[in-house]
Amino acid sequence: MRPSGTEPKLKCYLEVVVPVEGVDAGAPLAPSVLTAPSAPSARPGAQAAVAAARLVAAHRLADLRSDLIHVLGLTAQA
Repeated sequence: MRPSGTEPKLKCYLEVVVPVEGVDAGAPLAPSVLTAPSAPSARPGAQAAVAAARLVAAHRLADLRSDLIHVLGLTAQA
C-alpha cells in the first residue's frame, strides 16, 4: 500500500527489439530455446544467439532509460 499522493505522474513503457543473428526469421524457435537457457535445442547455437540478442537488448534498454532520465531531468529510481 502507498500513501496518498505517491502515484507516478508519468509512466513510460520502453521496448527494444533485437533480431536473433543466425536464426531464420521465418522459422519459429522451440519455446524451450526462448525460456530455458540450458534446455537441449534442435538448432545448435540457437540458445547462444537468443542469449546474445537478450544481452544486446538489455544494454540498449538501459541506455535508452538513462537517456530519457537525463533529457527529462529526472532522478533514477530502482
